[in-house]
This record gives sequence, C-alpha cells and structure tokens, in this order.
Amino acid sequence: MKYIKLFLVALFLLNINSLRAQSDMNASTEPSFNIDYMKEIDAAKDKILALAEAFPQDKYGWRPMEGVRSVSEVFVHVASANFFLPTFAGAKLPSGLSRDAEKTVTKKEDVIKLLKDSYESLKNFMSTLDPKTLDDQIEFFGTKGTKRRLLLILLDHNHEHLGQSIAYARMNKIVPPWSMKQN
Repeated sequence: MKYIKLFLVALFLLNINSLRAQSDMNASTEPSFNIDYMKEIDAAKDKILALAEAFPQDKYGWRPMEGVRSVSEVFVHVASANFFLPTFAGAKLPSGLSRDAEKTVTKKEDVIKLLKDSYESLKNFMSTLDPKTLDDQIEFFGTKGTKRRLLLILLDHNHEHLGQSIAYARMNKIVPPWSMKQN
C-alpha cells in the first residue's frame, strides 16, 4: 500500500510538471507569428532601404514609362501602405501623413525618413498586437479576412515593390547593395 501511495504521488508530480512545461511552451510560442513576421518585414525593409539609399537623388523622378510610378513614388507608396494597412487591424494612423505623399514627398532624404518611420510604426504596432487576435475577422477594402491575412498581404506588398525597385535599379545600372557583397 505504501508503494502504491508513493507511485500515485510520483505520477501526480510528473503530471503537474508536464502541464507546467506545456504551459511554458505555449507561452513562449504564442507570439511566434509576430516574431517571424517582423523578421520577414525586416528582411524586406533592409533591402528596400538599401535600394532607396543606392538611388541618387537625380533618379528619384525616373519612371520606366508614362503612367507608372517613379522611383520616389514606389518608395513612398510602400511607406504609406506600411502606415495605412495596419489601421484595419487597429493601428492608429500617424497625424500629418498626407494622402498625396506619393506626389509631394520626392526628396531622397524625406523619402528615406518616411520609409524608416513607416517600418518603425509597423514594428510598434506588431509589438502591441495580441497574437490571440490574429484570427479575428476584420474588413478591409470591401472584403473580410483575418488580421493575419491582412498582415500577410502587407508583407507581400513589401516584396512586390521590392522586386519593382530592383528592376528600376537594374534599368538605371544600379546594383542592389546586397548583390555586390556576393561578388
């Protein structure tokens, strides 16, 4: 009988430790989407900012043809989306952001500052976003989806315009800075 009681106590303690370990594991993995998301945004950010720096000011007005965004307009478009899209998931739009920024923010240093500020704003939003709300349904652009989907659209948007910016750079004989390091 004594051994049975010891066995049951040991089993009880093992079960408690197992539950504690599982709870600790869940606590440490809950924000993993936010962490992974920011790693991917940072990767896009680093390349977009590197390209923005690599373009000389006199190429910021360049566009491959009429009716297509110029270099500065592409970068400002990315920054504007970084500020605007998270508002559908609860972020606050910073005051002073102009709706016509693509047309009015054209100086290289202003464009780069706007880009940096937009990524900082996104980082701040992601640091406050409760991962448990990622599957909450929201409405954006006349459709319904989750907060997670909206954030993935924003990540895709960054990569789409990163590709566009790489093409613009190559057309202007500008080698993306990270490519030079590989040679």
